[in-house]
Amino acid sequence: MAGKERLFTTQGLILKSKPFGERDRLISLLSPGRGKLTCVAPGARKTKSSLAALVEPFTYGNYLMHQGRNLYTIRQADIITFFSRLRNDLESYTFASHICQLVDDVVEDDGGQIRELFKLLYRSLLFMEKGAAPALIGLAFHFKLLKLLGYAPHLAGCLHCGREASIYYLHVEEGGIVCFNCLKSADSSSYLSQGSLALARLLLKGNWAAINHLKLNEEQYKELSFFSRVFLQRWLGVENFKAFNFLEKLNRT
Repeated sequence: MAGKERLFTTQGLILKSKPFGERDRLISLLSPGRGKLTCVAPGARKTKSSLAALVEPFTYGNYLMHQGRNLYTIRQADIITFFSRLRNDLESYTFASHICQLVDDVVEDDGGQIRELFKLLYRSLLFMEKGAAPALIGLAFHFKLLKLLGYAPHLAGCLHCGREASIYYLHVEEGGIVCFNCLKSADSSSYLSQGSLALARLLLKGNWAAINHLKLNEEQYKELSFFSRVFLQRWLGVENFKAFNFLEKLNRT
């Protein structure tokens, strides 16, 4: 009876997959009802394995699991969404990998129900799959992740005086924007243009349909990328931005 209780089915989205031993793969899977599960996919490194294609990153499916002492084991799987476009476009693949890695970094194993975070990740991947600009979706994910986890930057007027101003500075340590008159230290702040601020507000609170129609120029992308990165680093302790660094190098060549 105890063995049967350890067998269960869950929907999940593969965050990452890496070799484990000679035949298996070690999987990080995000389940809306059970949190992040670290799983073994037996034999999945073999090309003829029935699990090989079912444990690729960005795969969303139904998984039959066995709960072991330290790890879960995937026994069977059925695909719900494969996200094929993300695998065939370098920019989409890189941003999709980045946001999956972000989730893997901030969610603890067996963290319980994380339905809203799961929805955020799934919708982000789905919009990229449908052709939305990966850079825009990546930034939206940054802002919405901060909001979801309780670290949304203050963007509604100056943090100190509360007034609307024509010039704002981003102050990471204080958690938002300050006007020029209230700015105390140029060393811990950076200028934020009106256009970038307006976009940041929409990325933070706007729905996906509205975000999908936004236009993002190169200067705004640089400002908002810096903005979201330093917030993620300061408030969530995230340090892994390899995907963004890779894309920046790629665009310079």
